[in-house]
Amino acid sequence: MSRYLFLPAILVLSACSLLAQIDPTQTDELFRKYHNSKDDTSKIAACLELSCFYLFKGNRLESDADSALIFLKQAQQLESRTPDKMMNNAVTSLLGNYYVIKGQWTRGSTLSKKAIDFYHSNKNYFQEANSWNQLGNSIADTNTFYSQQKLQSIDNARQLFAQLGIPLKVAETLQSIALCNVRQKRFDTAENIMRQVIKVYKQLDNEKILDAYNTLAEISEYQSDQHKQLKYRLELVQQMEATADTAKAAFYYAKLALIYAHVSMYSESLITILKALDILKRSKQFDDFYGDLSLAIFDYIELGKQEVALEYLHKTIKEVPPLDLAHTVDLNEMFGNCYAAMKQYAKAEQYYLDMMKLFSTTQNSNLYSTQEQKIIDFIHYNQVIGNFYVKTGQHKKAGFYYQKILKLPSVNIRPITLSKVHLMQ
Repeated sequence: MSRYLFLPAILVLSACSLLAQIDPTQTDELFRKYHNSKDDTSKIAACLELSCFYLFKGNRLESDADSALIFLKQAQQLESRTPDKMMNNAVTSLLGNYYVIKGQWTRGSTLSKKAIDFYHSNKNYFQEANSWNQLGNSIADTNTFYSQQKLQSIDNARQLFAQLGIPLKVAETLQSIALCNVRQKRFDTAENIMRQVIKVYKQLDNEKILDAYNTLAEISEYQSDQHKQLKYRLELVQQMEATADTAKAAFYYAKLALIYAHVSMYSESLITILKALDILKRSKQFDDFYGDLSLAIFDYIELGKQEVALEYLHKTIKEVPPLDLAHTVDLNEMFGNCYAAMKQYAKAEQYYLDMMKLFSTTQNSNLYSTQEQKIIDFIHYNQVIGNFYVKTGQHKKAGFYYQKILKLPSVNIRPITLSKVHLMQ
């Protein structure tokens, strides 16, 4: 029997290495374990699991790290009553991650490397690899100053996992390395790495292959290679349908529909986005519904079916009324698009102006979880109304909205969007 079965802290950190992929709804189970702990050892283990969850969850917020610290401090206090080297090292490792996340690199990396050295000296190479991986993932994606340390830490983990003969962990770390290369704009390198990742996932018949295909498609999007992106998104959907892994089907269909539209395959785009909308209606998941509905309306219009688009829009909003301000912004855009296509320009302009007025009120709201998404929407809505004014020969008005986009730092504007704005002026 493996000696790791006798080490609660090792078990906790093994689980911790997977927590970044845990569905947030599973936090209920983590808290149940925490509240039902009968002794110090199990309570410490529960504290460490919750700390891992908050430190490495997807779309981590500033407050998540503070939540992790609460449980880490409690684990520290409990461990001091019954000192245990393994537990102590587990706490040290996670405290290091916490301080790195909070921007205190020297303090955090010192603690993390202390834990890594402990695992190495005890020949626990699996946990050494996990700790390197967690150190790398503690460095924010946007932190360009420590981007090389991030890449090196994750690669250290990859090498150890390879030596241990754990191909799944090698593939996971390679995917993280690919994303590091994306952020450093080394897109060809990132693409080649992701092809290796997909090859491994295929051999292992692993469910993460869909996420890997999605990453590969996004790399092609950064490269502004729409046909390559279409190829990867088609492969993704084919793989999804073959394996019946439909947990993210609406999202993947919507992304495929969008790239179909980008390459002017509007019939294919419409068929695909209607699949996504049907899934969202059946599952009653409406957060992204109006964004997908916008694409369906766009496809109808591009196919010369603007009256059908308007009828479908009226029918759909009765079934799924706007849930929030963001939905109402999208709704105004859709009505504007319909009336513009029907050459009822006065009506269209009013809807577009209402769209911009409502959108301006979202800028200081809590509707956006990331600054990146806020910028994407800012560009989109200004581009929509700018394009309308160009179409109707009102170039001075169009220039007002295009200039708002061009005043943004160029790094925030995708090359394809920038070229379209310049062409429309």
